[in-house]
Amino acid sequence: MTNRSVTMKDVAKLAGVSQPTVSYVINGTASISPEVTERVLRAIEETGYQPNAFAQNLKRSSSSTIAVLIPDLVNPYYASVSQEIEQYLSQKGYFTYLACSNSDPATEESYIKSFLQHKVSGILIFSLVNRQLYKLIANTGTPMVLLDDQSNTFHLPYLHIRNQEGAMTAVEYLHDSGCQKIGFVSEPLVKLSIKERWKGFEQIYKKYYPDNPADHAITLSCAGNTYRSGYDLAEKLLEDGYDGLFVTSDFLACGLIKKLGALHVDIPEQISIIGYDGLYISDLITPALSTMQQPISEICHEGANMLLDIIHTGQYKQVQELRPTLLLRETTKKLDPR
Repeated sequence: MTNRSVTMKDVAKLAGVSQPTVSYVINGTASISPEVTERVLRAIEETGYQPNAFAQNLKRSSSSTIAVLIPDLVNPYYASVSQEIEQYLSQKGYFTYLACSNSDPATEESYIKSFLQHKVSGILIFSLVNRQLYKLIANTGTPMVLLDDQSNTFHLPYLHIRNQEGAMTAVEYLHDSGCQKIGFVSEPLVKLSIKERWKGFEQIYKKYYPDNPADHAITLSCAGNTYRSGYDLAEKLLEDGYDGLFVTSDFLACGLIKKLGALHVDIPEQISIIGYDGLYISDLITPALSTMQQPISEICHEGANMLLDIIHTGQYKQVQELRPTLLLRETTKKLDPR
């Protein structure tokens, strides 16, 4: 059965409910039990039924609430973007329903279904491990925008940050400042943003160094992209002879700097470090961290505006791309002016 031939009647038959019940679940216009809602949503996913998103949004009993799903609350980056989005949406007359999945697929599914049952006006998502949930949301007609993520399969509106370009800039600088052995320090390569940063590292590494860049990818064993993880990793990186590190988050990099300081390592003379995000903590650590600064306010405002445009008009600009900028502080050497 193709998407074009699927009707609400097909969904109702598969779910074992009436057509009005399917309509109630999609539009949120009646109180339906969680068990029945689950059956209907599953039937929508299985059949690929696609109601008209704009029409459904006009019909639904909107709650003036925007849901925001983040993968991590420990990393200050997500705390910063959550606060920025909440404040911006408040100015626009919307409440924020904030949820953290901890990058767990089951938790992601639970929250997405909660958003739909609470009839939120729209959803902002930073990333999903369970990619099929994008299809589930799209099939219910709920407006959404992906922030720093992308789904080519389901052709969803997204805001893209040039993470690959940012990583290339960082690694190029480390090379130009004289680093002979550069490491890529990161959480597991699961999120699209982290995968893109790896591609940027890989591209520049292959340009200047003869060995395999994969031999210099130091990834954590879990998604806990934390200060403590960086602290615990520092001594091994030093023993392995790295004199340059590109670290995919400031939070992780600050842990490295703290431990290296305790070991009396001269930063940046013995080892140079560039982080990623441009968080306030990167300027509080000693020495102050050089970093790829993300345009956090732009990310939050542009993403929110895209979603509000979909909610109000059904239209959106498919691609918005934002660039990080290199912010040089004390953990990198100055380039030779010659």
